[in-house]
Amino acid sequence: MLGVGYGIASPALWAARWSPGLVYGPSGQGALFRANRFDTLFQDAAGTIPVNAPGQPVGLIRDLSGRGNHASQAVALSRPILARHPASGLRQLLSNSTDLTAWGGSAGVALHQTLASGELVYEISDNDSAVNHSRSLSVNLTSGQSYCFSARVRAGSAEKTQISCQTPGSSAGVVVTWSGGAPSSVVTNGPQTGAVSCDPDPVNAGYYILRGVLNAAVSGLHTMYLWPSAYEASGLTTGTSYFSSPQIETGTVRTGYQAATSTYDVSEAGYGSVWGLRTNGINQWLEIAAFASGSAGRTIVAAIRKRSDVARGTVIEHRPNFSRPGGIGLFAPAADGAASYGVNVYPASSGSAISSGYPALTDCIVTAVAQNGSCIMRINGAQVASATLAGGDWVTFNAGMTIGARDGSSLFGDLMIYGLLYIDRPLAAAEYARAEQYMARLAGVTLA
Repeated sequence: MLGVGYGIASPALWAARWSPGLVYGPSGQGALFRANRFDTLFQDAAGTIPVNAPGQPVGLIRDLSGRGNHASQAVALSRPILARHPASGLRQLLSNSTDLTAWGGSAGVALHQTLASGELVYEISDNDSAVNHSRSLSVNLTSGQSYCFSARVRAGSAEKTQISCQTPGSSAGVVVTWSGGAPSSVVTNGPQTGAVSCDPDPVNAGYYILRGVLNAAVSGLHTMYLWPSAYEASGLTTGTSYFSSPQIETGTVRTGYQAATSTYDVSEAGYGSVWGLRTNGINQWLEIAAFASGSAGRTIVAAIRKRSDVARGTVIEHRPNFSRPGGIGLFAPAADGAASYGVNVYPASSGSAISSGYPALTDCIVTAVAQNGSCIMRINGAQVASATLAGGDWVTFNAGMTIGARDGSSLFGDLMIYGLLYIDRPLAAAEYARAEQYMARLAGVTLA
């Protein structure tokens, strides 16, 4: 079920409430969406099946601007998915850190106990002296980036334990071995050496946090292994170990544990949740039926997480694309392989583009304000790019819009969308500052 978090009933979060009605006024056209307004989310395009848990599809999200420009998706497999992560930010890269019985591998596994902190401990065993057995889970990592991989393990010199992070199909990676004393590290096939540590768990007596660091040499799938026995110089061994709370995150330090029951449901003790619509960069998107945008200009304010920089992705765009008189589009990233955001506009007779570098896997507020003669782009409350528009003054444009894809057929965005605002006029500085504050609260972002 939907948990307590940054939802519609968080008084502290919404104390300084900003009213969208002040922006749209009596005649403004556009749309406003919030993923944490669960009363506006439905699993089907007809709006008959409410969304009531992370991991469920969103076939309809109702427009909160009062203009009735709802976003929907009739095709079941093309619907975005409701997801949540802690307000502290999403750091956990594993898609499942809570149920080790669902991990791959041939080692024996059984639930052992529930810790005082609430995490589950699993007994992982290897009774085969001929072959080493483990439990494993894969995750995409990026070349040149350091990653901390860690797990909670039970103390005991008789329990020789290993954790490792390696490239599938290869022995390349970092292996951390611990048997109750100082941990040791072995690096195989490449310059991947990282720090290791084993520190007492400050919450759960008798447990330690075993940690290693992998400096990824290649991009792509890597696998985290939990080994109840260790490969020694003298040969294979058997054994039983106790594991809990595995985590992979960017950087070299293990931060607070984030529990992932799925890629759509991540939580952290002591923090509320932020909610978003996840699009997969393959086939998930929403459409808004045609409506008339006026001739004053355009503003987009989006609270999003760009999940990849591999391929250009659409956040929101006029149909069939921005390059029609009166059109606009916001993209993340702005181009294939570019760590950036970009805005494309077409006021009347020609188009203009602006972009600014910004890496993936960062929650941010992106604003585009286009008026006659100029356009600016802002990220997290600071202006990052601008352009002079030579395409004439803005004209009225009657067209639909798409979210997460270009016209539902290309430029699919790999995104987490917390909130989205579009209006057919350029907001004044004081207005877009308030809109950015509003969106920042949805995503848990601190503005500049």
